[in-house]
Amino acid sequence: MLSDCNYRSVEFCNGNDQACRWNRPLTVDQIENAVALHDSPNPATSCLTLAWEMPLPAAMLTVLDAAGRVLLETPLPPGTTAYEINVVHLPVGVYVARVGASAVRWVKTQ
Repeated sequence: MLSDCNYRSVEFCNGNDQACRWNRPLTVDQIENAVALHDSPNPATSCLTLAWEMPLPAAMLTVLDAAGRVLLETPLPPGTTAYEINVVHLPVGVYVARVGASAVRWVKTQ
């Protein structure tokens, strides 16, 4: 069991420590609800499957591009353990998929 204190995560800062800033604090609930998120295939060309072992009571799926822009945000139904994303329309590049407090980085190729 984790204590009631908040934990913080650092954003990527591209090698410039002075440009780093703190994200908002993560709550104990967010940390305890983090899942081991897996992606396949990576790199992806047409679809990306995200999977995790424990069914989630409810969670939000968010896909971001390399600049941090939100490209997709959708609620996942309770009990979900996998979700498939059609990535055909995305340009080649690096993306991040988040499910709840967990995230994976993946690559879109042609």
